Amino acid sequence: MEISQNWIFRIENEFVGFLIRFSLDADFQRAHIAFPLKEVTMEIDSLTTFKASQIPVEEWEFFDFISEIQYLIIFHQQPLNPNMQYIELSGNGNGISVTYTFQKINGEWMF
Repeated sequence: MEISQNWIFRIENEFVGFLIRFSLDADFQRAHIAFPLKEVTMEIDSLTTFKASQIPVEEWEFFDFISEIQYLIIFHQQPLNPNMQYIELSGNGNGISVTYTFQKINGEWMF
C-alpha cells in the first residue's frame, strides 16, 4: 500500500491541532486522558529495571507541551499507523528522555 504525502500531512496537521488545544486547555486535556494513566519509569541505577505505576485523575497535573516545544520530537510508529502518535521530550544534554503515547479512540485523540 502506498501512502500519499498529502495523507501523511493531513494526519500530522490534525494531531498538531489536537496537541495545541491539549496544551492550552486544562479541561480538554483532562477529558482526553485515559485515566488511570499508566506510567513506566526506568530505575536510575539500572538500564534494564523498569517500574510501572498509575496516575489517577486526582493526581494529574496540567502539562503544557507547547512551552516545551523546543525539546519535542513528534514521530510515527513504523509502519505508519494513523491512530498512534508518539512524542518524545528530551532533556538538553542530561540523558533524560520521556516518550508520550497518544492513540485515536473512537475518532478522538487520547493520551
